[in-house]
Amino acid sequence: MKIRKSKNNKKIITIVSVIILLLVACGATYWFLNRNNNNENDNTAQTTEPEKSESDKEQEKKLEESPELKESQNNTDVPAPTTEDEETGKQAVQMVTSVDISDNVIYIRGGINNPTEFSGNCYAQLSGPNGESVKKDTTLLTNAATIDCKTISINTNELSRGSWKYTLNYASDNTEGKTNENTFEIK
Repeated sequence: MKIRKSKNNKKIITIVSVIILLLVACGATYWFLNRNNNNENDNTAQTTEPEKSESDKEQEKKLEESPELKESQNNTDVPAPTTEDEETGKQAVQMVTSVDISDNVIYIRGGINNPTEFSGNCYAQLSGPNGESVKKDTTLLTNAATIDCKTISINTNELSRGSWKYTLNYASDNTEGKTNENTFEIK
């Protein structure tokens, strides 16, 4: 009889020990996760409401007391005029572009100034150091008053090393545009 009792006692002690270990592990996990969530909430609260300087507070107080002092300025920029290309009969619009190379990817961005229509397509025309010619098409991102060309991403492994030239182009039924030639270097 004694042998059976001792086996039962060992089973009970083992089960109780496992349960206690699980409870301790769960409690430690809860504490760790709760502590991290509280730290993240504290950091978010600090970054969302920066403390105002004394001059900002003074200006706010003056504007609350006398709202007529607030100045508003209207946009007085005159849009660039569109011209007509005599050869194609299409309106020519101005375009802007930029290029950035990050983590072995070339990003070509740009858009159309003062679009006259919200259709067509954008593409980048690239010229390589060894006479290569590459065309990369992209789609349009239209807003209420602007058109942007969706960012063109090109892996640097697709192009040979050296100095590349590119233009960003836009074409539609009645309008066309082209940026000035820009360069980037693949090392």
